[in-house]
Parts: sequence; C-alpha cells; structure tokens
Amino acid sequence: MNKLYHAIKQIISGGNNGLPFFVIVLIVFFISVLLSSLFYKMIVSITKKFFNKIRLDVDSEDFLPAKKPLRMFFVATLTYIALYYMTSRLSASNSSYIVIAMFSKHIYRAIMIVIIAWILYHFVPIILSGYLRFNPTSILGQNPVIIGFAVRSIQLVSIFIAIIVILSEMGINVNGFITGLGLGGLTFALAAQDTASNLFGGVVILSDKPFSVGDWIQTPEVEGVVEGISFRSTRVRTFDDALVVLPNSKLSNSAITNWTKMNKRKIRFFIGLTYSTEPNTLRKIIEEMTNYLTQHEDVIHDSVIVRLDGFGVSSLDILIQAYLDVTALSDMKRIQEQINYEILRIVADNDASFALPSTSIYMGK
Repeated sequence: MNKLYHAIKQIISGGNNGLPFFVIVLIVFFISVLLSSLFYKMIVSITKKFFNKIRLDVDSEDFLPAKKPLRMFFVATLTYIALYYMTSRLSASNSSYIVIAMFSKHIYRAIMIVIIAWILYHFVPIILSGYLRFNPTSILGQNPVIIGFAVRSIQLVSIFIAIIVILSEMGINVNGFITGLGLGGLTFALAAQDTASNLFGGVVILSDKPFSVGDWIQTPEVEGVVEGISFRSTRVRTFDDALVVLPNSKLSNSAITNWTKMNKRKIRFFIGLTYSTEPNTLRKIIEEMTNYLTQHEDVIHDSVIVRLDGFGVSSLDILIQAYLDVTALSDMKRIQEQINYEILRIVADNDASFALPSTSIYMGK
C-alpha cells in the first residue's frame, strides 16, 4: 500500500500527464456505471433464451441476485481496461504507472473472484434444478434433504475458496492459514465425534434409502412410521402415538425391517379337529377350505396350502397357509376374518368339531 501511495503521489506531482490519467479513468468508471444496467438486461435476455432452448423455465426475478455482481463485473472490467491501456502507454515516461498497473491487476482479479463466488452462491439452486430436470432418477432428485445439503455445501466451499484466493492475491501467505484450519478442524472433529458419526449415518440413510418418510419400519429399538429424516437424526412415530428420535449413527448400524416395502401378506395358522373326525370327512373339509381360498379374490392362488400337518396331543392339526394380495394390516385382518368365518361354516356343515385341550386321568384301584 505504501508503494501505491507514493506512486500516486509521484504521478500527481510529476507533470501534466498525471491529472488526465485519473480524469480519463474516472470518466470511464462513471460511464460504465451508467451502462451497467443495460449490460445486465442484455445478459439476462441472452441467458433466458438459452434456458428456454434447453426447456428450463426461468423468470426475470430468478436473475435478480445476479444484478449487482453482473453490474460490478461490467464496471470493474471497463475500468481495468482503461487503467491497463493508460498505464501501458505512460509507463515508459514514469515507472510509477507500473506500480499502479500491478496493483490494479490484483484488485481486478480479487473482484472477479468475489463476483464468481457471489453468482455461484445464489445460482447453485438454479443449476441443480437444471441438472435434476435432465437426471430425475439421481440420488439428488429423489431426496430433498440431500438437495439442501448439496446446495449449502457448494455455497460454503465457494465462499471458502474465494477467501483463500483473495488473501493470496493480496500477498498474504495462506499456507499457515490453511494449516491452522486443518488443525482446528481436527480438534473440532475429535470434540464432535458423535455429531460426525450421526452426519455420516445420515448420509448413508439418505443415499442408500432403506426407508423413506411415511414408511412403517421396525428396528430393535422402535417400531412405527417415519415422520422425518435429517442428517443428525430420524423421527419415528410409534403406534402408541409417541415420537422417538433416533440418532442416525445408531440407526444406520441396526437391522431395519421396512414393512411398507412388502408386496404381499402371509397368513399361517392351525386349526385342530377332534380325533373322532372320520378320514373322509377330514379330506372333504380340507378340500372345501382349499377351494374357497383358491377362489378368493384377495388370495394368491398358487400360494394356498391346506394340509393335515400332524397329530396333536388332543387334536388333528390342519395347517392353513396363503399369501394375500394386500399389504395394509387392516386389509389383512379383514380378509383373515372372512376366512375364519368360512372355516367355521365348513366345519359345521360337515358335522365336525373343533378340539379342545383335554387331559385323560386314569385312576387306579
């Protein structure tokens, strides 16, 4: 800064070229300020036409965050061109112009970095929406939480890089700064191991997608419906209407049963008939039960199994097993009730009886 101050002072006091130099630069600066709005409108018009060609709907309001950085870009570029042209012509007569040229070069580059980071910060959501339009099946497109995390991460990284590059342009040694950040980050990571493990657990859950919001899941700790997923925790509403918040680090390492992903429901139970039931009657009961189940509209026909499974202590045990073409618990219970009533009717129509647990006691003399 001292060199720049002495260079400007020497140019002003050095002769007749100093004042015209600054006057011309100021004139170019004010003209560029006046024309910057026109430049912004032109850029918006060209960009909208491009987006319309790729079928990405954008409004003029979407470009408002870029108005100031685009105008700054126009003003800084024209002013720098004027400075560069004037200093290159006058540097032969006065070496102070070289100092101004070098300083203006660093300032211009720093301004460009700020403008790029500024535009990137505000336009990351638009860029991602365009990407998702052409890649709707990507991981980003299937989870809004990941979209928000990606947007925020890119914005923070762009700001960090912009700060590092600007400091470097100003002649500041950033190696020590980066080393300090690394040590600070290591200390922070050691102090926040649980938070970091929850964050990585959230990334695993959101990317692997073992469940989604609204799914009925069961883990060793909880069973219920997922109400929300974040990078730190998952909220599950139990069937007792209690809200359980599970850390993602624990949930990602647990066995998860996603009942919502079922394609069908299985029913399997036994009925016991008395030993006085005749074999022919037993065969007829089994046949009628099989016919009923295979003709039921909600039963997968080739999954029906009705068989005399074994001889119990006090009953002839008949296995009834089938898959239902429903997934909701209420539907399964409704169909199972229909089947139970039909079993009662079949057994009664064949003059058979259900066996009750009994014990025979033999008394000696």
